[in-house]
Amino acid sequence: MSCGKIIVILTALFVTLYGFTVEKGQFSGQKEAFLELQNEFTTFLKKFNASKLHKQEISETWGNVSHLFEEILSQFGQNYQHIGKLPPDPDAKRNATELIRNKGLEADEHYVTTADGFILLVIRVRSPRIKPHPDKLPVFLLHGLLSSCDCYINNLRNESLAFILADMGYDVWLGNIRGNRYTTRHQHLHPNDKEFWKWSFDEMGQYDVPVMVDFVLSQTGHKKLDFIGHSEGCTNLITSVVSQGQPMSDRVNKFIALAPAAYVSHSKGLLKALAKFAKIIQKVWNCFGEGDVFAHNGYVADFAEKYCYDIPHTCSLILHAMVGTGLSHYNTSRTPMYLSHAPAGTSTQNMVHWSQQCEGGNQLIYYDYGSRWKNYQHYKKFKPPAYDLSKFTVPTYVFLGDLDWLVTPPDGRAVVKDLPNVKWTKIFPDFNHIDFVWGYNIANTVNRDILNILDTK
Repeated sequence: MSCGKIIVILTALFVTLYGFTVEKGQFSGQKEAFLELQNEFTTFLKKFNASKLHKQEISETWGNVSHLFEEILSQFGQNYQHIGKLPPDPDAKRNATELIRNKGLEADEHYVTTADGFILLVIRVRSPRIKPHPDKLPVFLLHGLLSSCDCYINNLRNESLAFILADMGYDVWLGNIRGNRYTTRHQHLHPNDKEFWKWSFDEMGQYDVPVMVDFVLSQTGHKKLDFIGHSEGCTNLITSVVSQGQPMSDRVNKFIALAPAAYVSHSKGLLKALAKFAKIIQKVWNCFGEGDVFAHNGYVADFAEKYCYDIPHTCSLILHAMVGTGLSHYNTSRTPMYLSHAPAGTSTQNMVHWSQQCEGGNQLIYYDYGSRWKNYQHYKKFKPPAYDLSKFTVPTYVFLGDLDWLVTPPDGRAVVKDLPNVKWTKIFPDFNHIDFVWGYNIANTVNRDILNILDTK
């Protein structure tokens, strides 16, 4: 079993123990359970001679996790309402195409191949109620980290952004980045090959975004499209435009950035608390047999199917440990549905890259290969360079949330300051990171603003 899976298992166990106390309205016995898990993890690392080298980092990380869940529990204690056992949700087992068709829309699947051989799924969403208006540009939607195109279709027809856009006469396209549940195919490599997973968001911007954007334009006959991204989906467009230059910039008419994850040095939550594991991971790389992490058919999905109907607040705790504790836009009854579709998987290298960004300050930096010589091989420099955001000239419209634990207000404001062509910014005081795509009541707030932006010449 790989180090990555051990981390995921122990994290899930710890969340479960805490979550059960939420379900029962009790908050005792947590420290004892936590110390036991900490000891188990340290014992495991000794097998790889890692715990001795990184004893301080492990101690600090687990301390941060403990403090994190205490904070989350205090928030849950204030907002807790017992809803009981949930009935099975058939949407939990449907893939993207099935979700779209089940809601009465048409879904056309297309596959495109990147220059480095990854086969990506792009889905065109059509409404039978109205044909795409010829004067409207196609709209391309890209998901965030550990997600897939499902994030834009996970709610009801009158709530999900992709459905709303299609019903308003837009030609809607959903993209999927390499390594998620829909994109584990390659021309020459197999997911069991370690080489398959040697990439991060650098390669997503270099290869994935250009080929998907070009495909949409070739299919629609337009020279430009409007691009909507959430979280890492925003990062992917930014890195693509900065690295590819004007030819890529000219393809995008407007960029709507939902919680753009460019700077994350002030982030908090579970991913931040576990960031120091990245240093250990990089130095004991051989214990990562597969190279992937948080796979769709992994432990979180199993946990969701077995437990989330019985203990929905426990599963909600997992989500809010990552994205923030705001609950006003979150539909707890949809928790089994959400956790059956996310996390959708990514590479270990990508997670390491994001942990590096947590310490990067107000910079978006290329992947650090961990040694001066490896960095020089890739960049002709001993340290990885930073992306120059001043080169991103696409007209940009930014949505931020004050309760976001991943793109915190200081980081969000810094991104807005450094992007040279921001036309519009709106901060939602009661939004966390995922509310922009999963919020059940955002049709008349976020989605209405998006439609106004798209309709404005």
